[in-house]
Amino acid sequence: MGLSGRETYTLLKWLFTAIFWVLATVVLDCLPFLRPKKECPWNAADISPVWLTEKLRAGKHIDTNDTVKKIEVQGAVTGGLIGSVDRINVHYVSEPTNPNAPRTLIIKRNAPGFVGRLKSRLSCFLGELKFYEELRDSMPVPCPVFYYGQELFGVDVMIIMSDASPAAPGPDSTLITDETISMPLARRVTKNLAKIQAKFWNNKDVFSVRTVF
Repeated sequence: MGLSGRETYTLLKWLFTAIFWVLATVVLDCLPFLRPKKECPWNAADISPVWLTEKLRAGKHIDTNDTVKKIEVQGAVTGGLIGSVDRINVHYVSEPTNPNAPRTLIIKRNAPGFVGRLKSRLSCFLGELKFYEELRDSMPVPCPVFYYGQELFGVDVMIIMSDASPAAPGPDSTLITDETISMPLARRVTKNLAKIQAKFWNNKDVFSVRTVF
């Protein structure tokens, strides 16, 4: 059974888009001067208290009189599929006046080098960033808090989010780990998927979100 005209068009579009980004990643990797100056540190260990204070204040996650004193990198977290996931502890100069000031944060980053950038571009990592930027607030199920995100040409992606371990309390909260998924957990996941589908089914606004291609 042959492909329809629409299916052929979609396949060719995906193929040529993939080829384009492979070549673009090669160029950016070989000619780093073409890439813009990085606005933020790309590794958890390079994040400074001053930089994090600025970003948390800009997002109104801490008050203007709250200041980060020290950042402690706990280390890598299991679960990164296409890059690194690190957890950091955030210490403040004094007790934050904002009760929602984060004490721990998760830093997600694509793997360095050509292969890491290519995986980031051709996978869902960029789509994850756009999800948190444009769709997260309208989700009908609990989601991690999005604190900051940045991408350069879609090949370098960084996400700073709340620590979902343990998951936020509530009947709809679900945290999937590397452990075997039990039947009750599978039912909760299915319930949340049904809520998401009911919310966004045939919603044209979702298609306007720029993800991978």
